Amino acid sequence: MESRSFREVKRELAPKLVHEGVPRVDALFALTLTEYIRWFDVQIFGAKDYAPIIIQHEPEDFLAECHQLTDGTYRYIVHAYAIVRRVRRDVRKTQFFISRATGNLQIVPAGVAHPRIREFLIAVAAHEVRHRLQMVGVLPRMFSPSLESAPSGGLIRFLWQIERVRHAISIHNAIAEGLHPRAIASAASAGEFDARLVEQVVMHRICACETEEDLVDLVLTEPETTERRA
Repeated sequence: MESRSFREVKRELAPKLVHEGVPRVDALFALTLTEYIRWFDVQIFGAKDYAPIIIQHEPEDFLAECHQLTDGTYRYIVHAYAIVRRVRRDVRKTQFFISRATGNLQIVPAGVAHPRIREFLIAVAAHEVRHRLQMVGVLPRMFSPSLESAPSGGLIRFLWQIERVRHAISIHNAIAEGLHPRAIASAASAGEFDARLVEQVVMHRICACETEEDLVDLVLTEPETTERRA
């Protein structure tokens, strides 16, 4: 996924970010996430219509964001501030339910199995590009926590059930902790549930993807077709 040309760009941009006050390890992580977002965006929207990505170093709750601007264009933001610490924290908090030995669903005690950092960053990138798909309006249906839209079975239904509980807890915690209204609105939004579920599907299916097209298909997944792929 990471091209030789981008590795050269990373070597060029990392010192500039360091000069701006970003620790080198954070700069490299931010640039890696940037490349994953760019790759998904180009694969789905094309090289002529990809959205620019800005790296910022101000403290922020999110690792990355996607925005539609007033002129109708789109922009991603990657937040480099303490990104290594935040990614490692989030990886430790994320449960992984696929056996890498067999590729099958496995239920293990909390805290035993976690995604790899690369899997996690690719999934975060997929999450943000899914948000752009939502904004463009090309998704006939999005995943929803409502029982009427529950997937019929397989891994996707299992992840949907977990995400449904996590979604409710996230809203409750955001309100209880007195987070910024923007953070509360994001946690409660239908788009966030959809993107989070796609993130989880990508994270758990990366190892099973035989081609890059398989990976892109996961980001384009709609509720009525996911069961066949899962």
